[in-house]
Amino acid sequence: MDPDLFSVYCEEFVAETNRLRSTSQSSRASKEAELAKTNHALERLDQALKDGAPTSTVKGKMTELEERKVKLEKDL
Repeated sequence: MDPDLFSVYCEEFVAETNRLRSTSQSSRASKEAELAKTNHALERLDQALKDGAPTSTVKGKMTELEERKVKLEKDL
């Protein structure tokens, strides 16, 4: 095994590992932020229902947000 080639391999391996780790962390942060935003939107819809908004107006959006919340929690 050529030591110079092995050295290049190690450098490339570390660089790729760091790139993947960085992408993963940034993706997680993005999903956490979206989950917080989704939870806030669900709280607002819940309050709208308590304030007397028609259920038919809120139902579709609430279902969509609940499904998105489940997916984000699963991904995290």
